[in-house]
Amino acid sequence: MSQDLLPNANSVSSDKKLISVREAAVILQRSPSAVYQAIKASPPRLHYADPVRRLIAREGLEQRWARSTRARVDCPVPSAERTQRRYWDRFADTANEMLDPDAWSGPPWTPFQWSVLVGVMQQACEDE
Repeated sequence: MSQDLLPNANSVSSDKKLISVREAAVILQRSPSAVYQAIKASPPRLHYADPVRRLIAREGLEQRWARSTRARVDCPVPSAERTQRRYWDRFADTANEMLDPDAWSGPPWTPFQWSVLVGVMQQACEDE
């Protein structure tokens, strides 16, 4: 479907009382299927104001959506930064067990030292 046929957030008038699911999806910056899932959920997180014509009330839509889809406190999502930090901490622990820090000075390193370092890094990656 061509992008110029899709409504954007500016084309959806805020003075309309009832809007379609597609317009609600544009306003909420979600897919229409996400809005349909919220309507069909048990208990429903959104509902039709006019079930015959399948229209949703425009007023307070964003607040209703935010209230019904807020992040749950009891199951926090780990941040990507924290997960990456844990990976590199485990990686460093494995590499430190394999390397003798007294044998390594600062760069520049010899080709043999580089090959050992690459081998240790590959082994640490495999151990993860």
